[in-house]
Amino acid sequence: MRIFLLTIVFLMPLAMPAQTDTIMQKNNIEVLKAEAARKAAEAKAAAEKAQRAAEEALEAARKAERAAQEQRKAAKGWTIPAETPTKTKESKTPSTQKVNEDEAYLAGAVPEVNGKVVFNERFALPGMTAAEIYQKTYSLLTAQTHDEHQATGSRIVLVNENEHTIVGKYCEWLVFNSSLLSLDRTKFDYTLIAHCEDNAIALTLCRISYAYEENRSSGFKASAEELISDSVALNKKRTKLFKTNGKFRKKTIDRVNEIFKTLQTNLK
Repeated sequence: MRIFLLTIVFLMPLAMPAQTDTIMQKNNIEVLKAEAARKAAEAKAAAEKAQRAAEEALEAARKAERAAQEQRKAAKGWTIPAETPTKTKESKTPSTQKVNEDEAYLAGAVPEVNGKVVFNERFALPGMTAAEIYQKTYSLLTAQTHDEHQATGSRIVLVNENEHTIVGKYCEWLVFNSSLLSLDRTKFDYTLIAHCEDNAIALTLCRISYAYEENRSSGFKASAEELISDSVALNKKRTKLFKTNGKFRKKTIDRVNEIFKTLQTNLK
């Protein structure tokens, strides 16, 4: 018994350092875990900060590019003009009775370029410089934004005096029928581009769309391609106009011809 007690006494000092080492190891592990968590949090915060900085830089680059584009546009001579209302006389197309009144509106009457409805006109103006034609055309197109056809929002949107080019956007009324009891009409939106040269002018009327009876259940909005092109407005033999498409097609052609004729008359 005495020997057993002596053995325990001698072994106790040896066991205590082992327990101490185990406790220290556990403490070290906890410290390492805490340090790792701290570094992970710092790394996440740094990554988020870098992401925000990248997004801010990208937005700044976009703004700089937009500003550069505006500067380049201005450098090339493009400007947005101030509106100055003027008046002009209008050329009236006489109404004549034909054997087939739809003949002028059949196949080919609505020209297309790359699948888009585009009306082009060019006429000579002998003895006039590009600058002279430009100034006179600008006055005429400005006056057109205020004539009796207009609905709302018609304006000259861009001009380039160096290239003698004018771009106008128009919103007009096309009237199909008007009486004391009823009014059948549609909004008619289009872009008109005039490019002036020495002794000549080139006109392009494009981006045509319609808004018909907007406040009624029967109303609709459509582009020229959807409403008046050959493929949708004519029968298979291309000898007749469909009723609804036909009335839009005929009024559009008449109005485009009137616009071109009025400009030609007033420029000469």
